[in-house]
Amino acid sequence: MDTTMKKSGLRQHFLNWYNNTTLIRSDAQIQREKYLFGTLGIEKGPEFNRWALLPAAVLIQLSVGSLYAWSNYNSPLDSLMWGADNFKANPSLAQAPNVFYVAVGFFGLSAATLGPWLERRGPVQALLLGVTLFMLGHIVAAIGAFTQVYALVFIGYGCIAGIGFGLTYISPVSPLQKWFPDRRGLASGFAVAGFGGGTTVASYYISYLITTYGVGYSFLITGITYAGIMYTLIPIFRVPPPGYTVKNIAVDVVKGAEAVVASPVNSPVSSPTREKAEKSEKDVVVIQEDTNIAIKDLFNRRDLLELVTSMDFILMYLMLMANSITGLLIVSRLSNMVQQLFGKPAYEGTTMVAINSLVNMAGRIIFSSMSDIFGRRPMFIFTLTVQIASIYGILASAHQGVYGGFLFCIFCATMCYGAGFGLIPAFLADMFGAKMTGATHGFILTAWSFDGVVGGLIFTAIYNSQIHKIPGTTLVDPASYDVDFYWVSAIVIMGWIVTVLFVRTDLKARFLPLHKGEIIRSRLFGSLFLIGTFGIRRMTKDEEEKEWNEYLIKAQTGQVIVGKLLNGGRPRGVTAGSA
Repeated sequence: MDTTMKKSGLRQHFLNWYNNTTLIRSDAQIQREKYLFGTLGIEKGPEFNRWALLPAAVLIQLSVGSLYAWSNYNSPLDSLMWGADNFKANPSLAQAPNVFYVAVGFFGLSAATLGPWLERRGPVQALLLGVTLFMLGHIVAAIGAFTQVYALVFIGYGCIAGIGFGLTYISPVSPLQKWFPDRRGLASGFAVAGFGGGTTVASYYISYLITTYGVGYSFLITGITYAGIMYTLIPIFRVPPPGYTVKNIAVDVVKGAEAVVASPVNSPVSSPTREKAEKSEKDVVVIQEDTNIAIKDLFNRRDLLELVTSMDFILMYLMLMANSITGLLIVSRLSNMVQQLFGKPAYEGTTMVAINSLVNMAGRIIFSSMSDIFGRRPMFIFTLTVQIASIYGILASAHQGVYGGFLFCIFCATMCYGAGFGLIPAFLADMFGAKMTGATHGFILTAWSFDGVVGGLIFTAIYNSQIHKIPGTTLVDPASYDVDFYWVSAIVIMGWIVTVLFVRTDLKARFLPLHKGEIIRSRLFGSLFLIGTFGIRRMTKDEEEKEWNEYLIKAQTGQVIVGKLLNGGRPRGVTAGSA
């Protein structure tokens, strides 16, 4: 009995942790936050303007973007730990890239675990915790370098700083999506742009510190200086007051939902319970204001676990995983590849890492801004297509010794990699509402972490088993990378197929209940295809409209609850939105 009760209590605690994403603020706090420094308790001075969040977010992300400059640590750290001559003779001893992968893993774990907490406590508390862990992790890593204990570097930078990286990264994203419901793509791009561009500054900064003071002091100085910058920016962040709208667009609006509510519903059937509707001569149901709330509730659900286990989220998860893996593995090894494949000096490796970070940053801003015009899904299809071509271009250029072609393909892949992170917060806000962005964004970043940890370790293991040098030179044979890039390309191709065929963005494809035997559906060339035990069936436009109108009418009269038809209706499928 006691064991059962404990399990039940733990389960309830787990559900409460993830499903409770409500931020509670007093009227006095909301009033104070009208002022720029209101989060510090100051009710005077300049008033807060949402545009102040953009440069603040960029600077925060520039600081945590130092994670992408890790490749500058690879050779110096391994040389310090194993001895320079020993490591040069035995490059398979390398462990430094694995520190990066561990940091990526804890980055995603913290984002997924603490995303709901961020929504409950607000960005100020989240940033305070994240920045503090970022600084402490660097200090522990510095101690590990000073004492030549690799485990402390893994614990400090990989675990503690990794958690700080993750929480600090997602903290600016959520408030920006809430303050800019009219420009989600732009806000999304700026919210994460600095993370991609942070390597530009950090590459030279870290390289200079390593050369001048050594690896240990580089960790120490980097952690303290970046933390100091971020601490000064924290008071700017906050979330909008209740009822906040821009151009009549509310914070928690799933893309397309407002159009459904504002439009009349053509009803092919009569309903005896239609007490809150008015019927015209053309048998049109006009949804009244109070029933609009019920209709919106179909699209603006609050159950986080329901969202992250829905088919929509799972497909987007696979899409982001495929879009991230190439750029992530390149970023962590670029400096090494430039030196080992083409014989370039260390300073050029640092320069290429810096340029690559600018490309990463540009991809985040350019593609996310374009997505406000062309849509999020088309942008993802484009980025995945370019990455497939880039992978084989990288291999061909490396084998032929064409340095310029190699860099061009690297930069193309990196720009598309950055684009994915600029696009995904806005895409999540479109699909699930901006109020859930902090939590859903945290969860979906585990796709990136999975790439970094599992993909990175596999990549390293295969590379170490394949590595061999070109006879008579100190250069690594490009063939050492062939197997790795082949399996990476297979994952990107899988993501392209998923995005083109199965990622749905229109409400009908997402919310119409499943048919009997249906497994998944695809919107292709404007038509909805149902795939299941019955094979593949194309729905006609008339069938779509009829089922959609029936669905909305039943929602209006309270006969639809999370995708099931009540009052004698046969359950048509699983939770609404998961199909």
